[in-house]
Amino acid sequence: MNRARRNGAAGILAVSALGLLFAGPAQAREQVPCGDVPALRAAIRQANATDGTVVLAPGCAYRLTTPDSGEDGLPPITGDVRISSANAVLTRISGPPFRILHVTGGGTLTLERTTISGGLASGGGALLSEGGTVTLVDVTVEKSRATGQGGGIDNATGTLTMRGGFLRANVSANNGGGVENRAAGATTLIGVSITGNTGGGWGGGVGNDGNSALSLVSSTVSGNRAARGGGLSTTGSAVTVLSSRITDNVAATQQGGGGIYGPGGRIELFWAGITGNAPDNCAPAGGIAGCAN
Repeated sequence: MNRARRNGAAGILAVSALGLLFAGPAQAREQVPCGDVPALRAAIRQANATDGTVVLAPGCAYRLTTPDSGEDGLPPITGDVRISSANAVLTRISGPPFRILHVTGGGTLTLERTTISGGLASGGGALLSEGGTVTLVDVTVEKSRATGQGGGIDNATGTLTMRGGFLRANVSANNGGGVENRAAGATTLIGVSITGNTGGGWGGGVGNDGNSALSLVSSTVSGNRAARGGGLSTTGSAVTVLSSRITDNVAATQQGGGGIYGPGGRIELFWAGITGNAPDNCAPAGGIAGCAN
């Protein structure tokens, strides 16, 4: 090798070494062993501390039988945390009541391609966000129960975005069988299937209350049930429904808005199909522009 080529190679090595020196340590992305709940809890605590990523074993079920603390099955999300998987399941299978995930004020959670199920708590049977920021991508939230609000998800004051996935077979004793958006919360549901959820109060599929904002885009709300607003309810809050279908939902009370119940709410419908709901599509009668009974 001549001197020019040797000098060039040395320069490349020097630049590479400097790049490694200033880049800092690489973020660890070690996969949590299949079914290892203690390791999963430790990984979440580490991710909270480092704003890191937790990788779940593909197709694996992590079965929770005891809470980490209080009503939380896993450590509360307090940092900027990503939980990624290829069809893993986080589920409560026995033990005292507890939800699966809890995002606190200032915490950020991105959850991808995961099912969370079997939760039981006073609010947010599967997931509770209290002032946090939550992004769910191709996530299924199912078969969870709240003795208060939000059978599947309770978003209080926080920001929730769900892209793809399912909210199904969740139950709340009060409002929001599938998801409850409240206390100035902001929820956006894009391409989500919301089916078979039940609310003991208002909003079998979705409840929207307390000066909150809800956007439903390219989604389906079907086969849900509540006392009022079998598909969706909103009180004193804003709803935008775009290119979505609200069909075959049931309100248990007469003139209860089988599809949508919206007293005092601001509801905007764009290319929305609201049909086949019982005992009516929308209530109060004539109060929702673009919705006919």
